[in-house]
Amino acid sequence: MKNILFIIFSLFILSTFSQKSKVHKFVPYFRSLNVEKLAIHLTKNIVSDSEKVIAIHSWMTYNIDFDMKKWQNFNFSETTTKKTLIKKKTLDYSQLFYELCSYSNIQSLIIQGYVKDEYVDVSDKFYLDESSWNAVYINNEWRLVDVKMDAGKIVYYKRTFAGYFIYAFSLGANDRLVYKPYFKQAPTKNYVFKKGEDFKLDHFPADSIWQLINNTKSISEIEADSSYYFHKTNILSSEKLDDALTNQRLEFLKLNEEERIINHGFKSHQFNPKNNYGIANSYYLMSINNFPEIDPEAKNNSQLIEKCDSVKVWLSKTNTYCDSTTFQLLKQKNELIANNKKKKEIVSSQNKRLIESTDNSKKNLVSGIKIGLTSKLIIKANVQRNKIQTSKLVKSKKYDKTNFNRKTNVKDSIDEALKIKSLLDSINRINTEIINRYTYLNKLAETYISNLNIHTNRSIANTETTKNICNLRLLFIDDLDLPIRQLKDPLLIQKFKDDSLLIEKNDGPTILHLYSEFQLLKTNFKELNKFYETIDTEYCKFKKANNSRSKIDEKHSEQIENYKKSMSEYNIFLKSFKKKFKEISKISKNKISQINKENHLYFKEKYIELQMNSTRSAYINRRYKARLSENKLIKKNAIKLTKKVEKIRIKISK
Repeated sequence: MKNILFIIFSLFILSTFSQKSKVHKFVPYFRSLNVEKLAIHLTKNIVSDSEKVIAIHSWMTYNIDFDMKKWQNFNFSETTTKKTLIKKKTLDYSQLFYELCSYSNIQSLIIQGYVKDEYVDVSDKFYLDESSWNAVYINNEWRLVDVKMDAGKIVYYKRTFAGYFIYAFSLGANDRLVYKPYFKQAPTKNYVFKKGEDFKLDHFPADSIWQLINNTKSISEIEADSSYYFHKTNILSSEKLDDALTNQRLEFLKLNEEERIINHGFKSHQFNPKNNYGIANSYYLMSINNFPEIDPEAKNNSQLIEKCDSVKVWLSKTNTYCDSTTFQLLKQKNELIANNKKKKEIVSSQNKRLIESTDNSKKNLVSGIKIGLTSKLIIKANVQRNKIQTSKLVKSKKYDKTNFNRKTNVKDSIDEALKIKSLLDSINRINTEIINRYTYLNKLAETYISNLNIHTNRSIANTETTKNICNLRLLFIDDLDLPIRQLKDPLLIQKFKDDSLLIEKNDGPTILHLYSEFQLLKTNFKELNKFYETIDTEYCKFKKANNSRSKIDEKHSEQIENYKKSMSEYNIFLKSFKKKFKEISKISKNKISQINKENHLYFKEKYIELQMNSTRSAYINRRYKARLSENKLIKKNAIKLTKKVEKIRIKISK
């Protein structure tokens, strides 16, 4: 009874907590269009700042979508908070989070930086700081939040209408997908209210003081660090952050928004010399801010000329850093193109080998089917031939019609006895050879059947592995990423071992070796029949050379019986092989469809990667053009402003 009451009470507590959580997650649409009112509604009746952060984070992850249209069009222009709340989608989650925190009396900042994700390879260098997240200052402690990471993920492929039927009727074996990226909401709390140690695996601020760790890393260390790609989780540190850096962060918090942008430009370039866009923008903003102070009507000409020269210097630096950005963007583009080409070459080379190996296995299986069917006919013909030869020798009257001599010819008698002994030795040798060959063939057939079954199981496992690889590729994961390599590298090793099960060490198919060895039995039987025919003739000669029946008739009859018995046993051997070849043919035939599935998936994987290669190529080029366009715009505006300043300076100089 006590247990039941405890369970009911626990469910009540969980239900209450769930309802409270839902209050934070659900806000009527028209009450969520004003950022200030939304913040008040989300944090109403919440005292703790940490709970307020969780409430804001929770509502955003459940209600704000990633703006796929802007993302696909490489539109990096700012979206106002009002527009974000109307459309309920954005590229920049950090801006809305920052404003909601501000209206909730929570000190927060937008952190610009770099992120390692599915678009970044282990060999990539970092250039522009294109990602952003947030830092919040609560209880005298800085914590990090990335709402975008927790909101969901981009899914690149959709199942077509026909695909649903194909997928259902094939029980998941086949599918029809089309490249159509969309954002799938999947709210989590993996990146909320975290320490710097938690973020340093995949988040790197362009201003190193926001790494929130004592031993900050340089950009070269970050680029060289492969922990993210090899899933090496960092051991969390409980050390207190350095007070000096804490003070720097608090000073940064006091700056207004424009001052933060200017400060960020200089800090980001100092941290990463390849990042010139931010510093170019900083100098341009400084120029714009100081330009209104240049008054042509002012009386102090020397001070005005000094201001003009200062603005011209800043604009000159803006142009210089814009040119550097153009150079760096082209350099990054070429690096990404080289990486993309490398990925294509990897999958093309590896899958070519996989497909060739699978085709060879298929050829061996086809040979198994044909040989299985052919061998049944050969066995039937051999058994029939053996029966005919046995019947012919048994029914032969040649020995019976031969008469004994009146007087024994000792020399001829000895010669014939020796010939018979030699023939018997040859017969024993052939019998031993046939028995040994039968034993060897039996072992060879059993091994091959066993290998066929093992190969079938391995082919099923390889098919499943390749399915998983295909699914990973559909998630934009490629050959330079660990998840693919963890599956593909063992597959490449195992696959060739698997296919070698059907290949002899001399590079010939086992089934052909089995067949060629089996064909030798036909030669053995011919020899055996020939020797028995010869020995029958020699017994006739032996009979003619003797005048005494003694044991000659008994010996002759004994040899005929031995022949009948041997051929009867050999026919049983042959019939047992008929079953084995039938089994080989059946297994090979059934396995063809499995091999085709496996090969189909290797082609599918190659096709997906070629598609993704084209997508990545388009992404690289379009991103380059978009970023270059932004950079050109700053330079264009800087040149215009420079001309205006020069005109004013010339006017003052007169």
